[in-house]
Amino acid sequence: MAQLSDAALDAYLSTRVWQGCSGAYAIEEQDDPYVRVVQGSLTNVIGLPMETTRIVLRWLANIPALDPGGG
Repeated sequence: MAQLSDAALDAYLSTRVWQGCSGAYAIEEQDDPYVRVVQGSLTNVIGLPMETTRIVLRWLANIPALDPGGG
């Protein structure tokens, strides 16, 4: 990973696009000048692995509902 120069870092900070972002960076932004490659799941890098979430939700859907009477 390339290091940012002080001038590049100052320029990024002055844009304020980092505000409200986890880790002060939003990898999902298009035309990103800093991210060149994402290996694996982009949704996992962002924070919620949708591929795994889909598998778990499908698995949960096959579990019978609990009896409201407690039995």
